[in-house]
Amino acid sequence: MNGRPDRVVVDEAAEVRHVHSLQPVRQDQRFIRGELDDDLRVLHCSNIVRRPCGVRGAWHSAAVDIDSFWKLIEECRRQARGRDEQLVWLRDELSWRPLTEIVQFQVRLDEVTREAFSWELWAAAERIFGGWCSDDGFCYFRLWMVGIGREAFARAVIDPDALADTPEVQCLVGRPRELWNDDWPEWESLDYVATEAYGLLTRADDDCGDAFYEAADSEVGAVGGSRGPRGEQWDVRGEDEAIRKLPILSAMFPLRPLVR
Repeated sequence: MNGRPDRVVVDEAAEVRHVHSLQPVRQDQRFIRGELDDDLRVLHCSNIVRRPCGVRGAWHSAAVDIDSFWKLIEECRRQARGRDEQLVWLRDELSWRPLTEIVQFQVRLDEVTREAFSWELWAAAERIFGGWCSDDGFCYFRLWMVGIGREAFARAVIDPDALADTPEVQCLVGRPRELWNDDWPEWESLDYVATEAYGLLTRADDDCGDAFYEAADSEVGAVGGSRGPRGEQWDVRGEDEAIRKLPILSAMFPLRPLVR
């Protein structure tokens, strides 16, 4: 990607592609289906043209498997800085793909974040956050972990204390949490990027969430009920256990003494 907006192309299957090198669009231009968010680069309806079926853009795969998923995440990390820019890049890149591959991206994202669904990682999040992390907070924390890259993610799943080695965590040390701002370790918006790309491609006038998640469910197939985190829950506020299980993170993020 070269940072310039691309032409939206609709083929006979109603999928959208991009063709390079149009002049930049103005900030007041909007998406076909309405503005997705304030930070998202916008496209103009006059850029829509027809393309014959069967023409595929670059970087397509027959399916989005785990390796393809991580390849996209790593390329996103190289091409964009900051989560807002990365979301724009991901939405733009996903819009090169067929609808089925956008759905598969979400399926792979769900699979990857389930790998991090453990009490040990929840404790690591609690330590970083100052002693407590909600259910939603831990969900967004695991999405943030995807953004630190495949190698760091895999290491943290095995050893949550390895999060201490990542620049994204190191930059938080010694800073008041109320000043973490955009560096706060959560990335809720990553969970919506595929839905938004899907809505853009289908040109839905209203919420396309039901259709998108029905497609994702059919991609996964029948699965059992939701399971809790792996491992055993423990209290990260107990210093002896925290120092034993998370020695580096415990030193980097000391907890304030409880007032009795």
